[in-house]
Amino acid sequence: MALDQHEIKESIETKLLAIKGEFLIGNSPERFRKALREALSTKVLCLCNMGVTSEDLIAFIIPFLNENPDILDLDLSNGTSRRDFNQIGDAGAIALARDTKLTRLRVSCNRIGAAGGTAIAHNPYVTTELDISRNDLGDEGAIALGVHSKASFLNVSYNNIGMAGGMAIARNPYLKTALNISWNKVGDDVAKALVEYSKVISLDISFAEISDEGGIALAGHPRLTRANVSDNHIGDPTAQAFALNPRITHLEARSNYIGNEGVLALANGASAENSALIWLRINKHVRGLNEASPGLLALAAVSAQRAPAFKKKNSVQAFAFLSGTHPRLGGDSSILTAFKQDKLFHKDLISEVFGFSEERVSAFKYWLR
Repeated sequence: MALDQHEIKESIETKLLAIKGEFLIGNSPERFRKALREALSTKVLCLCNMGVTSEDLIAFIIPFLNENPDILDLDLSNGTSRRDFNQIGDAGAIALARDTKLTRLRVSCNRIGAAGGTAIAHNPYVTTELDISRNDLGDEGAIALGVHSKASFLNVSYNNIGMAGGMAIARNPYLKTALNISWNKVGDDVAKALVEYSKVISLDISFAEISDEGGIALAGHPRLTRANVSDNHIGDPTAQAFALNPRITHLEARSNYIGNEGVLALANGASAENSALIWLRINKHVRGLNEASPGLLALAAVSAQRAPAFKKKNSVQAFAFLSGTHPRLGGDSSILTAFKQDKLFHKDLISEVFGFSEERVSAFKYWLR
């Protein structure tokens, strides 16, 4: 039975003294108390960057969650700060998997290895979202997630996953919303397996050793609407394949080998009546693109033409962002002016596109003023 507000307040004040984590007691006990109080109303317990250890989880946080079973969302992820990291490790991950019934769990950058990842994979309650990125699952942990995880949204980026782990994840039948498998050397075979087995509609497979073989396959994914294939080894053939896909709404393909032919194909594809594309991000400085490149000029023209329609639909305000168009990066002012027509980037820039942080969005708005 859940405790009432008065009992919870006393519980927090009393049990806080028993927590072994020095940071929570010595540096920011009030911030910790505030997070617990907010969780009672929001039903989300956010303890990011609070120095939480496995001992803290077992001594207090897990009991608190069990006393309040309607709190089903726990965020223990760490941000960019290099201090005050949560470090629950395998012991904390195993305890969470064994003793909680959370539906959404975020434990990014918590020194979790294969054992902890395997334990979480076997928890049948985490069905909405599992963010276990920036840990060290390896293929062993990834295979366990592929076989046992029931999460619809899975983030396993930065986890030393290779082809074996990637193939297992690609075959997971519960993944239906989004998958982030970036910064893992999974390669073309995994990309093709995702097309054959995966039902996700949003995929981040950047920094994954993908060539045109895998890129062309991904462009034909039957359900995909958002794709991030940045920082791979793809070129014009992949861009041309994506240009023919009428379902894609968001495509990020920066830092690849896409040249004028690929950009021109994307521009032509975006201008088609059946095109759903509203966000495109590529690099202008790769493969010799410049201010006179027909592809860039065509893309800028398409963006300007389609801007009023996007505004009327109250849709994403930014259609295309070409990396390198900032003057300090050697960009061309005429291209930048074309993309700024009608103050396209000024109002209501959607920060959730590919998980842009507030800092990135603020910087983005600043240089496009």
